[in-house]
Amino acid sequence: LLIAIERNRKRKVAKKLKDELKLEKKRAEMEKELSVKIKQGGLLNALKTLNTMQSQELEGKLGVSDPGAEPEPVNPILDYIHKFQEDSIAEAKQSPDRFQVQFEENQKEFGEEPPADDPGHGLVDAEGAPGAFDHLSTRELADAALAGMRAGRSTLGDEPSLESMSAMGAPGDEHDGVAVGSGVALARSRGPRRPSDGSNAKVLLQQAQDKYDYGDYGEAREILEDVLNPVEDSVKTTDGLALLGCYALLAEWHRALAQYEDAESLYVKCLNDLENLVLPTEDTYLKTTLHLRILVSYTDFLRNLCLYDDVDHTLYKAEKMSNTLNAATLKEGANGFRLAVAECRTSQAAYLIAKGDYDEAERLHREALDLRRLVLGLDHFKVASSLSHLGHVALLKSDFRKAARLIGESLAMREAIFPNNHPAIAASLYLKGRLLHTMGQHKEAGPLLAKSLQMRRLSVGQRHPAVGASLLAVAELSRDMGLPLKAIDSYSDAKSVIQRRFPDGGRCHGHKLVVEMLVGLGNNSMSMHRYAQALKYYDEANTRHEAHLPEKSVPVHIYREILHLKRAKAMVYMDRFDAAREIISASGQVVVSKLGNDHYLVAEGLLIFGSLCSLTGKYAQAHLLLARCREMFAANFGEEHPVQVEVMYAIAENQRLPGYFEDAVNEEGKAMALGATIFGHKQPIEHSPWRRGRSLSET
Repeated sequence: LLIAIERNRKRKVAKKLKDELKLEKKRAEMEKELSVKIKQGGLLNALKTLNTMQSQELEGKLGVSDPGAEPEPVNPILDYIHKFQEDSIAEAKQSPDRFQVQFEENQKEFGEEPPADDPGHGLVDAEGAPGAFDHLSTRELADAALAGMRAGRSTLGDEPSLESMSAMGAPGDEHDGVAVGSGVALARSRGPRRPSDGSNAKVLLQQAQDKYDYGDYGEAREILEDVLNPVEDSVKTTDGLALLGCYALLAEWHRALAQYEDAESLYVKCLNDLENLVLPTEDTYLKTTLHLRILVSYTDFLRNLCLYDDVDHTLYKAEKMSNTLNAATLKEGANGFRLAVAECRTSQAAYLIAKGDYDEAERLHREALDLRRLVLGLDHFKVASSLSHLGHVALLKSDFRKAARLIGESLAMREAIFPNNHPAIAASLYLKGRLLHTMGQHKEAGPLLAKSLQMRRLSVGQRHPAVGASLLAVAELSRDMGLPLKAIDSYSDAKSVIQRRFPDGGRCHGHKLVVEMLVGLGNNSMSMHRYAQALKYYDEANTRHEAHLPEKSVPVHIYREILHLKRAKAMVYMDRFDAAREIISASGQVVVSKLGNDHYLVAEGLLIFGSLCSLTGKYAQAHLLLARCREMFAANFGEEHPVQVEVMYAIAENQRLPGYFEDAVNEEGKAMALGATIFGHKQPIEHSPWRRGRSLSET
């Protein structure tokens, strides 16, 4: 039933895309015919043509009744278009002089130069002479008609189209489906631009920064556009620092929307311009603060792309620059410099997390939190960001109580500060959902992950890498709930999003999302007892991971060792016992030394080792390992975590092989009962995704 529902959903999506293509084709036809009519007889004839096209073609395509048919509710499309026409004509008649310049531009666009001896060309007369209302372009007419069609179709019971939920970017933008208020293209979202006062560039920059911080990406972009590309009659700014600040914020804008090429070019421009910027001696601290901020932002950009070799270089420069000034000795700008240092510490901590050094990352995040609280107070959104980072580190270190407290506090602050659908709220919901998933609270995690996915789609677009991360989380949750077939669809959707941004063979082919996707596909294959396929995914994930964090640069990486343990798990069930034993021996020691004796990932390693001992006839050793594994999982998660079902099946298998069939049946019965308690249904042992036995076809 779920597969049928998903197929039906995909058919609807395909039909909707097909309809969009038809509408785009119709718009192009409208533009062509309307341009011809404007050349021949002006805008009035073009409007008549538009009415004819509506009545003859569009109404039939959109299901509007014929004149002889029974009356049906009025289609809102026609009301929209008619009102647009009436308002435009009335506006043109009231103020004809206002559109004289636009009229001349339209005539030039269509190859009609205005006669030099005609002083009254283009003006409106009482009869509406040809060319009287040519201030409206053909594209505006066609877009208006197309917008009406889309609005009408969505009101006729179809799902909302992409355009009804989000405003597309300007031509050349890379993002897709960015929501209204989140990166709206200037040419389509704004009215006529007005002259700006460049002498207030610093004030405008602060306004743009505030808009950006609170998720009003479109308005922030508009303000930056007024400063960087002022219209005629504007007062252009001469403040070099303010201009660089605007370019840096615009680079962050592009990075937030995953427009990486545009962001990188702007970051490079800012850094080059800073090198050539000369300021008075008393203003040197301002340049240093801005330089540090741009370096840190550029580092975060490189880390987002997992280009860690470049991250090393830029972080070294940022750390060196943060030591050039002492905030305590600054008379002015001390707080700004402290905040820049806090950003640097946050970036350094994020890089250490990528390298698997959680303890040092936690120390740096705490330093950043202290600086932000000192400057901004206790209830600022940047303080909430630091709390979220610390909660993430606690989750990685298996300190779930601390993680729950920090993540919950951060989420509460963000919900109180930001408007709905803000990306920061979506990030907190995602992190809380992952925490609950790890703790085995699947029913509570599901709604949070689904809400985070929806918010990210609305705030940053359908094809943003953050959407891919949420889809991966949903897929993993489906798999752990015993629905590997349903998880395949989510993995497929995530793959299409992730590989679009980080394609095979590109500079980011080893991105962490690509690695996590491959690991997830491997885990799903293990749940379906396809061990050879799972090992193939794990090997590919390990290769991609080595591409960006090679062993020569990070000799001991915790994620690399966990990948090796997953490979060993697949080898165990493929009877490759010697290779699995070598991996478990080497990687297990590293995991214990990095994470301690009580981490749940250490318990997973013991589970794999216990299964290996059981299958190689070392039943007593397997019994001890599995018992210790069960205790560790209970200490981390409690007795009713889904992983305990897997442990029970492993214990039952270890009892069955030497002939203790009664004990094995009892243990399997407990496992089935616990599975029924957690998931609300009983699964046959042979179909359980936690079954430790091997499939006959692959043994």
